[in-house]
Amino acid sequence: MKVFVILLSVALVAFNASARVGETSEQAVTRYGPALDTHAGSYSNTIVCEYKMAGIRVMATFFTTASGKSVIGEIKYSLPLQMAQSNEVAKVVLLQLLEANSDGQHWEMIHNRPVTQDYTRPGATATVEPALLTVALTEYAAFAEAEKSRLVTEQGRRIDSHLKDF
Repeated sequence: MKVFVILLSVALVAFNASARVGETSEQAVTRYGPALDTHAGSYSNTIVCEYKMAGIRVMATFFTTASGKSVIGEIKYSLPLQMAQSNEVAKVVLLQLLEANSDGQHWEMIHNRPVTQDYTRPGATATVEPALLTVALTEYAAFAEAEKSRLVTEQGRRIDSHLKDF
């Protein structure tokens, strides 16, 4: 029981200090301090910053919105092993993090599978897994799909270019 109370306290700290989807890099730094690691994202003009607070690993992918503002388009919260081992604690923490990303909106569960649950709210979607929460802005999801298509097309052109002389 003592471990449960400690983990729940850690979860509450994480809830109050979590960066949220749609926030700027300055807002993320205010919450966490400087990123522990920064690297290029999977898509053009995206940057992934890694933070850690209360044992929770946070991977924030920044992209530029249609209005030209750089914000967190997708954020992933990975729970530490201690929290993840207790399904009850993990669920409480992940749902608190989900609520922290509500932007004042109501999350609606759209799929309840044995291991994962999918949620939606105006402007964002989320997936809760046993020790991971992924939240993405709808605009980022559309951007990511367009980038995937662009990359596939680009790869096809490169292949065609290499094979044209065969």
